Amino acid sequence: MRLLTPSLLLAASLLVAACGDEVYSDPVDTSPPDTADTSDTADTADTALPVDTVVPVADPVTPVPLLADGWLAASILTTSDPVGEALARGTFTTPQLGVDASGIAWGPATPDENGAFLPFVAPTVYLAGTVHVDAPTGVVGRFDNARSIWVDGQHRQPGELYGGAEPVRVPLVLPPGDHTVVVAQARPQRAIRVQLEATTDAVHFNLEDVTAPDLVVGQSDTQWLGVHVLNLSGAALLGVRAEVVESDRFAATRTTLPALAPGAFTQLSFELVPKAPWQAEDEEVTVRLHLASPDLTEAYEREVTLSVVPIGARHRRTFRSPVDGSTQYYGVLPPTTVVPGETYGLILSLHGAGDRAIDANAWYTPKDWAYVISPTNRRRFGFDWEEWGHDNALNALADARAAFPIDPLRVHATGVSMGGHGTWHLAAMHPDRFATFTPSAGWRSFYSYTGDPEPTGAFARARAHSRTIDFLDNLAGQRVYIIHGGEDPVVPVREARDMYALLQPITDDVTYHEEPGAGHFWRSAEDDTVNCANWPPALDQMEAARRVETPLDFAFRSPAPWYSPSSSYVTVTSVDDPYADFTVTSEHTDADRVALTTTNVRSMVIDMTALSAAGVAWLDHGGVHYAVDGAGELPIGPEDGKQLGLSGPYNQVFRQPFGFVYPDGDALARDYAAYLVSTWAAIGNGQAFALPYSALASGGPLDAENVPSRYNLVYVGFPGDAMAPDGLPFDWGPDGVTVDGEAHPDAALLLVTARDRLGALLYAPPGREHLLYRVIPFSSRSGMPDYLVWNEDGAALSGFLDAGWGFDPGLAR
Repeated sequence: MRLLTPSLLLAASLLVAACGDEVYSDPVDTSPPDTADTSDTADTADTALPVDTVVPVADPVTPVPLLADGWLAASILTTSDPVGEALARGTFTTPQLGVDASGIAWGPATPDENGAFLPFVAPTVYLAGTVHVDAPTGVVGRFDNARSIWVDGQHRQPGELYGGAEPVRVPLVLPPGDHTVVVAQARPQRAIRVQLEATTDAVHFNLEDVTAPDLVVGQSDTQWLGVHVLNLSGAALLGVRAEVVESDRFAATRTTLPALAPGAFTQLSFELVPKAPWQAEDEEVTVRLHLASPDLTEAYEREVTLSVVPIGARHRRTFRSPVDGSTQYYGVLPPTTVVPGETYGLILSLHGAGDRAIDANAWYTPKDWAYVISPTNRRRFGFDWEEWGHDNALNALADARAAFPIDPLRVHATGVSMGGHGTWHLAAMHPDRFATFTPSAGWRSFYSYTGDPEPTGAFARARAHSRTIDFLDNLAGQRVYIIHGGEDPVVPVREARDMYALLQPITDDVTYHEEPGAGHFWRSAEDDTVNCANWPPALDQMEAARRVETPLDFAFRSPAPWYSPSSSYVTVTSVDDPYADFTVTSEHTDADRVALTTTNVRSMVIDMTALSAAGVAWLDHGGVHYAVDGAGELPIGPEDGKQLGLSGPYNQVFRQPFGFVYPDGDALARDYAAYLVSTWAAIGNGQAFALPYSALASGGPLDAENVPSRYNLVYVGFPGDAMAPDGLPFDWGPDGVTVDGEAHPDAALLLVTARDRLGALLYAPPGREHLLYRVIPFSSRSGMPDYLVWNEDGAALSGFLDAGWGFDPGLAR
């Protein structure tokens, strides 16, 4: 393994241009509520390299297979899981053939030549094998259908959850000797696959997990390239620079990340700036990527080949996500002909679980009137088009509207299966953004579809957006076309029938088509291009439909401003009661007058430009008559306390570029932070970082760049005497957590904070660090409130801080 140097990065070194044309990344849009600045950060160190210091580029290293032997398997058929408990508490010991002390039987298991084990029937299965290395070794691991992986009962990392659907690779950092690798099965009756490769590289480019654009002939606009990178160095790598090496085709560019988390993987974004439009004779173009850090004695370079496609061809387009700075893509099917100066409709099509966005785009034939845009749900399974999937759909739509000649009044939402649910979700949360909604084979909620119990208390409120039917009244007057197969074995047809019945008294413009005898995804027997996505009657409705630019008569209900703040000319920025929905009702009372009434609205912003363009001269609200006198915004209500982008709950911390900070020398906090970074990459194709506190402290390597003002930070493992926010009755330390004078012994704490930016604190007492792994935010069903106290028995206290970021006992549950 290549050794590390101390962190040696001078701030100015990030500002020195490479030879030729160099482009520095523009800041990612900081508009609330979902965006933040991810522009370059320059790092400093106690001992600085000269600004012109250039480290050598490492010679290419091909990882070599590393065999694990002696595999044993344990199948657990009861609700008790002593293996998982031992792994969580750090007491796991290497098993032997036979029955262990906890009564679990370990039997031999043999993988095939590709590392695949025969599928197990039991719901909970663990595999344990032995790996031997003679020297410090970085290992690139493939773990398909694996919930988690441990090395020697520690250093937990996520695996690939869906049996190889995603090309996830996991870093293992092994000192010399024998090591026990434990793999926890993700899903029964699917093969677990384990493949290990050893490398001497300190970082590894996973070139199988790349988010890349197709380059379109005649175009030269900036695109982004995302590559997953594994940190095998054994330490946090600070001041990471992701650069495109200048060539005759691309300008030199640079983006940065504060750190690569130790023993973790994340996506890095590389900016692609072409020097000239792509030509018809170009079939493939190669781009060279450069990764460097002052903590590395060598830089690393790899090449990626990009496809060039003809004008008008179906292709992938990429953008840099304002959520986390990662690169995301969407499939594009252009209109049959694009006439300069004309505008076109847009069909936003959401894919089903397990589908690739570009493949879902291929469900459609070209239209002469519209672009078909197919975003990803961050991954093929992702977030059920809620939470970060919901955000990514809207961010892809925003990018497409900026890139193509789109008529914003002819934008339509549709999708199949999980994408059908996503369509219902967009309809309920953003009814005024689309001209039509066409859910196909969709389900209305997790609870109706799966029968799972609904959350209660503060958790129910943090996840209130999942209850689609609570917000169906938002579809009054909207156009909805429901499609479902009559014999659908995956999503019961009752989901569509129930939604049709619920919508009939709400809107007159709802159509229901049930294809007799059809299954989940069905095609016409007469025409293979006709299917449950590319359905001509629904497409005819889309082509004819046009939404109102600024509705003046509407009633809108939302679960919270942090998730769905806007309707027409109103954006709600904060509420009084976090346990209640807010409502906004607008009535066009006279030719030039509207009356606005609200419930549970503490503050809001009125788009005076939109009202003026709609011919409104007066706005009546709360007994006040506001003159609409031109462009601009009118804020109403307090502008302090909780506001858009700075309100909580916990999941909102991860709606802007974020990272984790852990105490120096705290291996357990470090490993948990690294686990979260990798989990976000594995599930959300995302970018995040983790680093020790000393890197940010006064005089530390990143001090000069004020990372806390540029990223949402989650501090892991710090006691209350070091981190407790002023004015809140929270205290925590080795004995547990105290809230408002009530002690919770041996408990852990999650607390959302608001300093310069949104952030959070996570802490578990010594010996109870395993409790942290019970709180993993990156799921469509993992919504947490502003604070949570939990122990071995579960949640002990949860709730929200008030609108002024104060503690109110009445908001605790």
